[in-house]
Amino acid sequence: MAFPVPEHLPRHAYSTREHSFNSSSAYPNAILHKISQVSWDTLNSRLSSSWVDELSNEINDAKTAIRDLVNKNLPDFERQLQSSGSIQDRVRSLSKEADHLASYLHNPQTGLLPTLTKRYGEHAALAQDAEDADILYMTVSYALRCRDELNALTALVADAKLAESVTLSYTLGKLLQDAPSPLPKSKIFSEFKHKYRVLADTAQEQLGEAYSRSVHVERVADIDQMTVTSPVPILRSSRKISLLEIFKSLAEDALIQCLKTLQKSILTRFVDPILSENSTATVEGSCLSISPHPASNPINSLSVVMGFLQQHIFTFLPPAHLAKTVAAFYQPLTNSLLEFFRKTIPDSLSALPTYLQLAKEAVEFERSLIHSGISAGPYHVIAEWIDSIQSHYEKHRRENILEAARRILSDERKLAGARVDKEESMVEISVEEGSVSSVPAHNHPIKNGSGEDLSVEDVPPDDPWDTGDDVPAHDPWDTSDDTQEHDPWDDGWDEPFTSDPAPEPTALPPEVSPTIPKSAKRLEKFSAKSRPSGGLLDAQPTLLSSAASSRLPSESVPASLTKATTPRPPPIIVPPERKIRETYLVSECAKSILQLAQDTIAERRELLHSGVFGEKSPLNPSSAASMPILVSSIPSIFDLFRALYAVSHANKMALSPALRIRLSNDCNYLSSEAEKLSKAVDDLATVTKLVESRERLDSLAERCFDDCLEEQKSEIFDILRRGEGFTALSDDSRYAVCQNAVENSMRKTTSIGQDWKVTLAQTSYLEAMGFIVEETLSFILNDILSLPDIPELDSHRLNQLCLKLEPLKEFFITSPGTESTVGAYVRSWFKFAYMAELLEASLADITYLFERGALIDFEVDELVRLIQGLFAETPLRAKTIGKISMGHPRADTTP
Repeated sequence: MAFPVPEHLPRHAYSTREHSFNSSSAYPNAILHKISQVSWDTLNSRLSSSWVDELSNEINDAKTAIRDLVNKNLPDFERQLQSSGSIQDRVRSLSKEADHLASYLHNPQTGLLPTLTKRYGEHAALAQDAEDADILYMTVSYALRCRDELNALTALVADAKLAESVTLSYTLGKLLQDAPSPLPKSKIFSEFKHKYRVLADTAQEQLGEAYSRSVHVERVADIDQMTVTSPVPILRSSRKISLLEIFKSLAEDALIQCLKTLQKSILTRFVDPILSENSTATVEGSCLSISPHPASNPINSLSVVMGFLQQHIFTFLPPAHLAKTVAAFYQPLTNSLLEFFRKTIPDSLSALPTYLQLAKEAVEFERSLIHSGISAGPYHVIAEWIDSIQSHYEKHRRENILEAARRILSDERKLAGARVDKEESMVEISVEEGSVSSVPAHNHPIKNGSGEDLSVEDVPPDDPWDTGDDVPAHDPWDTSDDTQEHDPWDDGWDEPFTSDPAPEPTALPPEVSPTIPKSAKRLEKFSAKSRPSGGLLDAQPTLLSSAASSRLPSESVPASLTKATTPRPPPIIVPPERKIRETYLVSECAKSILQLAQDTIAERRELLHSGVFGEKSPLNPSSAASMPILVSSIPSIFDLFRALYAVSHANKMALSPALRIRLSNDCNYLSSEAEKLSKAVDDLATVTKLVESRERLDSLAERCFDDCLEEQKSEIFDILRRGEGFTALSDDSRYAVCQNAVENSMRKTTSIGQDWKVTLAQTSYLEAMGFIVEETLSFILNDILSLPDIPELDSHRLNQLCLKLEPLKEFFITSPGTESTVGAYVRSWFKFAYMAELLEASLADITYLFERGALIDFEVDELVRLIQGLFAETPLRAKTIGKISMGHPRADTTP
């Protein structure tokens, strides 16, 4: 039967070409190959017998080959055979010896290793017993020593020998700390430690109690006292202990805590009262006391305190704690001294020498502290601070000055007004009698809607914010004599500043134009907008004077103009330039701020002349004696005014136009005074800052002034816009609306004039009112000139509305008995006056006025539009328009 082929047998095919074998050949390979090629169906006994025979033959062939090979090398074979036999014998002998050696080493009874192990174990046990005996002896003897020391400590504590007990406790503590390792784990050693702690704490407690009675701080009858007693009795004992022994015996932590408590008590109970309450320190024996009686010199009292501590406390301290404890007093003591000097910096020159003398004594006091060992290194804190005492004084004064300025700025009582002088060089325009009436004027009273007369003096106010407090004849908050005059201009507007009589006025030649006052810088942008192109006072001023100065011949004047038109005056008389004196209203706040700045300069000057800070030249700005910090507060005062004034009083200023425009006065006033102050200051940096402050004040003044003008102009424009362009005046209801708009604008302007007349200087007032009136007239003129058609009734009613504004000229009467100078400040005044006349004039009247150069203020296209709106289309109108379209007549051709 078949059998499985082993896995390790090779599976490769048998090559029939192999016909020889050697010692490395696999004889069964060919048979096995054959067997593997036979299937189950072809396998039979005959085939198996052939395989057996073949295998036997192969084996016989192999044996034959072996014999042949041995016979071929027989000597070598015999030699190798003998060698292999000898090797086998020697291996058997070596194995026998190895077995004998193993028995000698590892035999349990007689072997070497078991015997050694047993002997070593017995030796180790003996050594452990000896070690145990030594340790037991050492621990018992150590415990006995600790017990003896503990008994001795117990006896010392019981006998109140605190110093010896503390010394012994240190020794016992060291013993307990260095105990052998087995002993700390024992129960008896724990008992030793517990008893030791109890005894040590008891000793320290008694020492602390003795210290508290030796160094005793208390308050008796409002007097703080510190009493040092040495030696002091120990409680429940007849023994005494000295302060030196107490300091040496106290534990380090307890000693440090006691010294900190002592330092705190000294600072709070003695040093602080001396510096803050000016108390007096006295020493009586071993008692230091602080009495509330004022001391003449706190430094002396501090020296008494530190001397007492040096004599009664510091001398008994252990050397290990002396340096640290003494140095610990330096920083808090010097801090208290510096705080004292900061708080007591004087506010006046009279107290400064005493303060500086006290500072010198403080420096000497610090040197004595350092000499006695009370210091914190090489730095002298007090001496360094005193070296820069001038800068500290200046900073203190600067803070006080700025704080005083802040209080002034936040005080509402300082809103009261006060009049101040304003000096400037200007040309006063003198207009002869009849100069204003040379334009079309009507002397009949102006009626309002209810038939009542309206004038500048009695126009009722229309400002809804006006409560009557802002526009009185004098400021209700001002209690000075300057504001009690009936007329606020009587003290300056009509009187020259100099007492010398003015030279006789000289008349200008006819070809020279009259000099017009130069507009203020802040009004240039407003005047530029309202300045007419080619106007009467701008492009050809001589035409106005010549046309007004020559009386029109009666035979050539139209009948409609003989009653209404009067000739203009002779040439304007211009006196020489002279100094005039004006006043304007500023707040008490601005005056107080200026006074504060002046006081600062005076204080600096007084300090420089006094020489309290040294002999350095005050003329040298770089020297410390120039006091740059103190003088630098002056521009800061003005900057503080700009920053806080409007904010602090914003609510009141929002309700009062007079207060708002007075802020402009305040800024101008402070700016002009700052220029004077800069001349009294020799510090270049401060002068530069003053210049910057002046520029900012001027900018703020201009901005406030411009804002007030724009604000009032806008309010008047809002009132006039209710007239809706003055159209359809033939309707009674429309006429009533326009009439109310004109009257309300008149009231508003009157209210503004009353406020500003009290507040502003004369020139500023005239310029401001000139701007308001100019804008008002220009608004109405533009509306009238924009009308495409003006019926006869509308023309008559427009004339009446224009005449209602004639009293505005009274704002420009500078003094009683003089004529109004409205023409010098309102460029559209003559144009507006002629507009009222032209609204009811005939074409002949218009032609006559045009040919005489009286309408030079009107543009040609304006006259053309006006004629087209007033008159129906006729040949005469066309002829008149043609003549006017040719342009205004030249001055040399005017008939």
